[in-house]
Amino acid sequence: SGYSNSAVAVASYSAGQVATPVFTPSSGPITNGTSISMSCATPGALIYYTVESSSPTTNSTVYSGPVTINGGVPVKAFAVASGYVNSGVQSVFYSLVQTATPVFAPASGPVAYATNIAISCATPGAVIYYTEDGSTPTTNSAGYSGPLTVTKDVTLSAFAVAPEHLDSAVRSVFYALIKTATPTFNPTQGPLTNGT
Repeated sequence: SGYSNSAVAVASYSAGQVATPVFTPSSGPITNGTSISMSCATPGALIYYTVESSSPTTNSTVYSGPVTINGGVPVKAFAVASGYVNSGVQSVFYSLVQTATPVFAPASGPVAYATNIAISCATPGAVIYYTEDGSTPTTNSAGYSGPLTVTKDVTLSAFAVAPEHLDSAVRSVFYALIKTATPTFNPTQGPLTNGT
């Protein structure tokens, strides 16, 4: 009473959004058979996920515990909860871990005749394949089983494969044999007298 009416106050209220799911581990690379866990910070939320290129919906698989996956695949998930707006879609690509590139010892030339060249790989259980003619090795190439003896100039190329890993990169090394020193004369040149 005795006042003009107030201005009209306007406010907009929207439902809260469910927290976006979190993956553990958060990214790759991984080996095949790795367990992936998912969680959501919103209490009572359900997580739906796919292990493929398609986006998840409420018709997708419901997360109920760690999921075992192979490397080289995307995992996508979103969460829903009563009284909330659905979360955004979280997407992670888990690449397959790569086999370590083989290492040569000695690492380079020149080397003496009959030097033994060892090849090793840091990835447990890896099999090394190699060539001695500079060509790119494949799984049809010779399998490494022990030191290689160098008796001529040679280019060794090797790569490694391991279960549940991507193939390694190819490493190539040229080994030249140490050349015998050129003979020297004393005196180095003439003129000289007979009988020198």
